[in-house]
Amino acid sequence: MRTLKLNQNRYTDIPDVVFLLPCLKKLNLAMNKISKIPSKISVLTSLEVLDMGHNKLTSFPSELGYCRSLNYLSFRNNSLTLLPNSITQLTNLETLFLLYNNISYLPTDFKLSKFPELAILDFQYNSIDYLPDDFFEESSKFQELFACHNHLSTIPQSISLCTSITTLDFKKNRIDSFPSISNLFLLSTLNLASNLLHYVPEGLDKVTSLKSLNLFGNYITSLPSITTLTLLHHLHLSYNLLTSLGPLPNSPHLLTCSISSLPFQTPLPSFLTCPHVESLYLNNLNLQSVPSEITYLRFLTQLDLSHNKLTFLPPILGRLRGLYILDVSHNLLRNGKNEDFNTKNTRWEGEGWDKFGWWTGLENIAVIDLSWNRMVECPFGLQELVEEKGVEVVLDHNPMRNTLDYSFFDPRLTGKYNLGWADMVGLRESQEDCFLIKGILREPYNDELSIFGLFDGHVSRAVAQFAAVHFSEHLLSHLSLDDPLMSPIKSLKKAFYTLNANWHSVISTECADTDADQTLAISGTTGAVALFMNNHIYVANIGDSRVVLFNGFDYEVEHVSDLKTEDFIPYVQRLSVDHKPDTDEEEQRIRELGGYVVNGRIGGILGVSRGLGDFYLYPLVSSKAFAFSVELPEHPDAFLLICCDGVWDELSDEEAALIVYQSMKEKEDVHHAAMKLRDYAFSLGSDDNISTMIVKWNTV
Repeated sequence: MRTLKLNQNRYTDIPDVVFLLPCLKKLNLAMNKISKIPSKISVLTSLEVLDMGHNKLTSFPSELGYCRSLNYLSFRNNSLTLLPNSITQLTNLETLFLLYNNISYLPTDFKLSKFPELAILDFQYNSIDYLPDDFFEESSKFQELFACHNHLSTIPQSISLCTSITTLDFKKNRIDSFPSISNLFLLSTLNLASNLLHYVPEGLDKVTSLKSLNLFGNYITSLPSITTLTLLHHLHLSYNLLTSLGPLPNSPHLLTCSISSLPFQTPLPSFLTCPHVESLYLNNLNLQSVPSEITYLRFLTQLDLSHNKLTFLPPILGRLRGLYILDVSHNLLRNGKNEDFNTKNTRWEGEGWDKFGWWTGLENIAVIDLSWNRMVECPFGLQELVEEKGVEVVLDHNPMRNTLDYSFFDPRLTGKYNLGWADMVGLRESQEDCFLIKGILREPYNDELSIFGLFDGHVSRAVAQFAAVHFSEHLLSHLSLDDPLMSPIKSLKKAFYTLNANWHSVISTECADTDADQTLAISGTTGAVALFMNNHIYVANIGDSRVVLFNGFDYEVEHVSDLKTEDFIPYVQRLSVDHKPDTDEEEQRIRELGGYVVNGRIGGILGVSRGLGDFYLYPLVSSKAFAFSVELPEHPDAFLLICCDGVWDELSDEEAALIVYQSMKEKEDVHHAAMKLRDYAFSLGSDDNISTMIVKWNTV
């Protein structure tokens, strides 16, 4: 026997029969419950591929060093704390996966010269803080290094000798300087996001092979010319200290351009050199007008101009026929007889901008966020767009909402709570997330009973939208303040159950029509909601949308900028449960129902085990919600996070809390904090829709 696949079973030990196969070349034991590899692994000297990923291993057997034919080795998603020196005996390794472990340091002799065939090394999500000076020497075949989410502070100068490398991912470390990269002529991806850099690596302009450059979230004050990077597809420069920016790359390939939250003191660069941009992020730049060149970007689908100082929108925006999301929230947009700005004899730039029907030119638009502006009248053509195309227009804290039919516009009432939210399509084709914001419910509950939530849809947005619209009414139908047996916890759980039944009835009727959208039958959504009532927070969730509570520190924080992720561990509390098919409890439930889990997915299809919809996988997908309650913290710094997995796939609970806490201390703006959390998740590589919500409350 040459190949043996025993992955995705429930083995706690490697079966003895395996060691009776001396000719075995490929062994897959991934996704089991194995906690130890016996020393007799050394007899498998012909082994070329060994996959031990997603087990419960705490140690790496030194005897594995005798398996010198290995060219592929995976120990990803275990609990390893260190590696033996014998690993350097595996000189034929081409691929080594050590990601998602607890490794704090590498063996003394662990360097690329010991692995002459190695092409891919992945040790992201560990605690490694040091690489030896000669780590990159004699590495003629090495191509890809993934070292993000570690504790590295310096990178060896020898990296300049690694001329074969194509990918360097060092995001989320503590790097404050980086060696020259001028000799890395094959480098296509450089990710240094969320570090401590003050300068970009020397020779950046010479790496003309770059396709992705991510410098997000550093302290960089100046940027050399990047016009030579003509192959660039993705550029992330947001959240630095750049006061000016030279010309953008002369790249017809540039798809994503993120230059948000920069303290610019000069005009924006021209966008004419990158005509194929699809996603453009210009939020929080103190812009007073929309750059006219944007209208020449005919492939633009996402435009974020939020958190600026715009007073009007130019009608030429109507030329952006492919635009899917337009976010102009948190500006100074005004129109009509606005008493704050209009006097009898005063005119202002852009006056009358809302009298043209240019909105109808946005043929592909799905979401327009006008919240936190100062408009008093509906712009001409906007309501027509909403009525005919079902466009979602968000109007929270915009006086315009008081003059409109709520059936067409989403007011998102926040009540007595200080609420911030932000979302983006990200790298997906469409936005499938929906917020639930009901800070004021109908009488007699007023704002003494408020609910906030998030639904993260898949396949389509239909189920998430249905849930966001109808969940509160289902909850209120079950919740009785006079019935002690119908507690808020039980009411929340029952609301998920009856909402799911209601959705099933809807699609059973609609899908009976052969002309109906048949994707409704295979659509679904996760959900997480928080009910504020009687000085408590009642939380319920299904799927992997998560609710996290920061209780506030019990000591005075002197220097907010010095806080680290680990400082938040005692004060952060997860209130929800991630329902993943490969967790012990969920996998057992699925198996008992006759189903199976492949690669962490039910039947190899769906990556969550509980949700609304997904009836084609019933009963393997359950609508039974998890629910929990805590007393409302009285600390003035406390806050609640409700975010989709697009955030949690990239950030831990504590990392998210740190970002929000520091942002709130810096600006005291909960919307800015939500935006920053969203942008961080995006910059760190989230390829999903990204939605963030922060809830604060008055503690007086």
